[in-house]
Amino acid sequence: MISVQLLVKSGVEFEEVTMFKDETISVTSQLQNIIDISKTSTDFSQSFTVPCDNINNKIFKHWYENFLDNSINANNRIDAILLIDTKVFREGNVQLNKVQVEDGKPKNYNLTFFGKLVNLKDLIKEDKLKDLQTLPTFAYTPTDVASRARGGNSDISFPLISSDRYWQYGSGAAVNDITTDDGAILTTDLFPALRVKKIFDAIASKYDLVFNSTFFTTLEFTELFLHFKNKETFVFLSQLVQFDYLSFFSSLPIPFPDANIYNNGYFKVNKLLNTLEVLGSTTIGIYGFLQVEIITTGSYVIEVYKNNNLYLIFTGTGNNTHTVFSEDAPSFENAGAYYFKARSTKAFSNRIHGEMQDGLTYFNVQCDSYNTEFTGNIDLQSYAPDIKVIDFMTGILKMFNLAIYNESDNIYTIEPLNDYYDNGTSRDLTAFVEDKNDLERIKSFSKVVFKYQKSENFMNSLFFQNNGIEYGELQATFNSDGGQYDVGLPFENILFNQLSTDLQVGYYLKTDYITKLVPKPVLLYRYGIISGLSTQIKIKEVDTSTIGTTGQYVAFGQDVVGTDTLNHSMNFGFENSTLLDIPIENGLYFDYYQEYLANVYNPKSRNLKVKAKLTPALILNLRLNDRIILFQKAYLINQFTTDLTTGIVNLDLLSDFRTI
Repeated sequence: MISVQLLVKSGVEFEEVTMFKDETISVTSQLQNIIDISKTSTDFSQSFTVPCDNINNKIFKHWYENFLDNSINANNRIDAILLIDTKVFREGNVQLNKVQVEDGKPKNYNLTFFGKLVNLKDLIKEDKLKDLQTLPTFAYTPTDVASRARGGNSDISFPLISSDRYWQYGSGAAVNDITTDDGAILTTDLFPALRVKKIFDAIASKYDLVFNSTFFTTLEFTELFLHFKNKETFVFLSQLVQFDYLSFFSSLPIPFPDANIYNNGYFKVNKLLNTLEVLGSTTIGIYGFLQVEIITTGSYVIEVYKNNNLYLIFTGTGNNTHTVFSEDAPSFENAGAYYFKARSTKAFSNRIHGEMQDGLTYFNVQCDSYNTEFTGNIDLQSYAPDIKVIDFMTGILKMFNLAIYNESDNIYTIEPLNDYYDNGTSRDLTAFVEDKNDLERIKSFSKVVFKYQKSENFMNSLFFQNNGIEYGELQATFNSDGGQYDVGLPFENILFNQLSTDLQVGYYLKTDYITKLVPKPVLLYRYGIISGLSTQIKIKEVDTSTIGTTGQYVAFGQDVVGTDTLNHSMNFGFENSTLLDIPIENGLYFDYYQEYLANVYNPKSRNLKVKAKLTPALILNLRLNDRIILFQKAYLINQFTTDLTTGIVNLDLLSDFRTI
């Protein structure tokens, strides 16, 4: 009999849960099932029970007593560790399902154990990309937008995708010909695109995670961008930034501790607005006000914080003065420490103006001059596509058929499934298996469809009309009696238009070439800088009306030159490149799915289900990417279920005919 221990976090420490001596704990481990290749799973257990004794009641805080205010929340999973023979088997968390009560007394707690990957989903919850606080940014100007569209290799770029007009090249059409001044590309036509690697960095920062992945260093990943477009028309919006008045208050009048600018940027209003001064028998009146003044040609939002809480919001367009408070009598209500944050559509200047008088002393606090012009960094969160963080991550995992697994706190390894299996250990378990086993056929599918979200873009619509299949989609057929299975991504894949042999652009327009689109989240590959255009194009910097002429641009689309120096595509199938005008064999299916599925659907493949009694050492070291050898035949692990108390492991295996 193997010794099994369950440690559950109680407060800041882990405490050992009392176990029933005859209780069976079986844990199923699964990464990717041959019946559902689009899902990534984790370790989970069958439900098991533990006694309601004094130790467990303390750990689970007498959950059966619902009148207690300090009981645990059973909707939240609790950090836990499973050990066998005092060594760590799995880390994860437990879910309290129910308590069995007999004769009015609690008898046992019913629990389920989950691996770390499930915990990751619980951690991220329903958050969306717009909730990521540490996305990169830059000081937005039309000049910089034009520069990023022409060249460079920044994390934030501006692909040549029109959100407003049907661009043409050398047609002579005054309004739409981007080689003319009148038809020049406007900087406000362009939305930003952010390197996907930086989105994963922001996810790691927000949730205190570490992603280990050599794949994240390849060009196939680092040159992948997400287009930040969630509205039809681009209007610059700055980040929410706190006003900095410190430089304008380097010297103050006579010491006045109750109204001052402190090093943290607060404007403090205290004594003079919440108490009466009594000198002898004279009660002295109190007066004061606080205002913020804005000079701009754009629209803005000002958030006023009082004692670190949002207190007021002012909105406006153009020049305005907003009063935070104005008092001519003592008031506790307005006492506090104030600071200001703002976002805007244009550059603006601002100043703070405050006056206080206590009958004896008059004190005026205001900027000696207007604050330096506040241009503002672009607020990428305001343009983020409407997608949950967990759906975005899952979409990327599906796209590249990536395995994700966790073996220590908050550290997740991500790698292509083929690499994951190649890095496993070969284990001959012949001596441990029972003679009896089940050999089954693979319950496969006759067709597997790999696809993006349907696009209303007029280029995509025309492609579908002409080909009867969505652009970038692949329908892989197999000699099987199964049905159809779909592997769908949450992203849209727009078809670019080759305007000349070296210039391609995209559109967010419907088939009338006029109606604007807000697409599903769009992924793009950055191919690189294309120079030497046969006819130069024009880019107009909105606000300054400066028109620049350029013979180069940063090409975005479906193509990338990979780390292996070959051309790769984000299309699933064998498509012709709109940029290079050549077929690209290395699509997503060929690169990341073909080898695995060819093995699954090999006529020689079998699904073997066998039982083995393993030693504690083997149980501790067995991993889902291990190559199992049984009677000189190789198998991949589809899933395995371990009875921790007996050491019996039920193995669900798949024949392995891959070339290693």
